[in-house]
Amino acid sequence: MRDLDIDRLLSWAKRLGLFALARVLTRGRLRILCYHGVWIGPAPHHGDRLFLSAGKFEQRMALLAEGGYRVLPLSKAVELLATDCVGARDVVITIDDAWKGTELHMLPVLERYRFASTLYVPTSSVLSAQPVLPVLIGYLVALAQSRGTCDPLVRLLPDPSPPGSVNLPDRILKWLDSMASWAEQLPALRRVGQVIGIDVDALIATGAFSLMSPPALQRALRSGVDVQLHTHHHTMHEMQAAQVRNEIEANRSSLSAMLGMDPSSFIHFCYPSGEHDSSIFPVLRDCGVQTATTTEFGMAGPTSKLLALPRILDGESISTLEFEARLSGFWSIVSGVRQLLGRRKSFGH
Repeated sequence: MRDLDIDRLLSWAKRLGLFALARVLTRGRLRILCYHGVWIGPAPHHGDRLFLSAGKFEQRMALLAEGGYRVLPLSKAVELLATDCVGARDVVITIDDAWKGTELHMLPVLERYRFASTLYVPTSSVLSAQPVLPVLIGYLVALAQSRGTCDPLVRLLPDPSPPGSVNLPDRILKWLDSMASWAEQLPALRRVGQVIGIDVDALIATGAFSLMSPPALQRALRSGVDVQLHTHHHTMHEMQAAQVRNEIEANRSSLSAMLGMDPSSFIHFCYPSGEHDSSIFPVLRDCGVQTATTTEFGMAGPTSKLLALPRILDGESISTLEFEARLSGFWSIVSGVRQLLGRRKSFGH
């Protein structure tokens, strides 16, 4: 079904009062919004669910304000959730990764509206001040595909095996990871840029692939942003308990040092890329983690697992009507009904 058809159906549902009814039916369930960053690189827009445009984020926050939604700090919302006191318009705003675009465009809007937010920070890239290579490489490969320069890009690699044998971004990352330092990686990236036809130095200078600096995080903290855990290297190491523990401890100690806060202040966690498994819950508890958010769509209820909280992931391609449908609970209700009907249909065979 085309997006236009979906919006037409959602428009009718809203006019018929189904969005309002959904809010009533889902009262007591917490809406946790999930954002990542604002795209500040060159046109066209990159990363549909990773980056929003500055204008779209501004529109979303205006919609919350005009719609009478109450934006709560995560800790307060969880307390209300435990006592079944969450209201129909209670919302939490979470932001992953602490991108430079978040600093430039998201945080000023949140401060203007006086909206609370939780910012999950992976500290390795903050401390290194280097661009996040997986996202940068993903952008460069997408550009190469649009310009038809993938074949010469493959030939640039030390092992120019057939393009379909291994994912091209992964192959480039493996090549870069084999180098000892950023001093070696940057010239290699420049060669990639030359093949594609883009100035990599100018691209990096936009800040689109960089995270906030320690001073920027300090300013965010002073403005009321709740800075929390996201692992040190943005990885869960395939749920290996000892490595996950090390990631969280390094993340916590780094945040504590750069922000001048007690390590016990960091009690909220976000799974990198949403990767999670209940087998790791004991490790999180031992590390003092009280809540952990995923990228699974949904709203949290009183019986939800606090270490696997669902969220509502926003994106550049999501229309205003679809966003409202997700926020009101209408989208969740329809999704639940479809799943129920699907199970009943399977039972009938």
